[in-house]
Amino acid sequence: MYKHFEGTSASCPLVAGVCALVLSANSKLKASEVREIIETTADKIGSKNEYTDGYSLRFGFGRVNAEKVVAEAHRRKNPTAGTPTSPKEKVMTGLFHFSVESRTKKNYGVDIGNYKSYKEVVELTERLEREFGNSVNVKIS
Repeated sequence: MYKHFEGTSASCPLVAGVCALVLSANSKLKASEVREIIETTADKIGSKNEYTDGYSLRFGFGRVNAEKVVAEAHRRKNPTAGTPTSPKEKVMTGLFHFSVESRTKKNYGVDIGNYKSYKEVVELTERLEREFGNSVNVKIS
C-alpha cells in the first residue's frame, strides 16, 4: 500500500484516462491535438509568477481539468455549435451539470415541451424559480 502517490507516477495514469475521455468525445483528434487541448485547458496552480508562456518548471502546464478538456474536444468536433444567431445572444458552451435530490411532493407540476437550446431551458427555469419562489427540477431527455 502506498502512503504517498504523487508526481509523474500519479499524473501519468490520470492523464491517460483523460486522453481516453477526449478520444471518446472526438475520435478524429490527432495525438498532438489531444496534448495541446490538455495543456491549454489545465488549471494553473501555485503562483502566477511561476508560469512563463503557460508553463511552470514546478507544475508543468498545471492541473489537468477533465471537464474543460472534454468540452474542448466536443467543441472541436462541432465548431459551429453554440454560435449565436444574433449579436445579443450569449454563447453557452461546456458540460452542464444537474443535481438530483429527493423532494416532497407539492401537489403541482409542469410538463413543458421541447426546446432548441440549453439557453432556453435555463431562461425558463430561472423565470419559474423567480415566479414560484421555489427551485425547479429539470429533466433532460
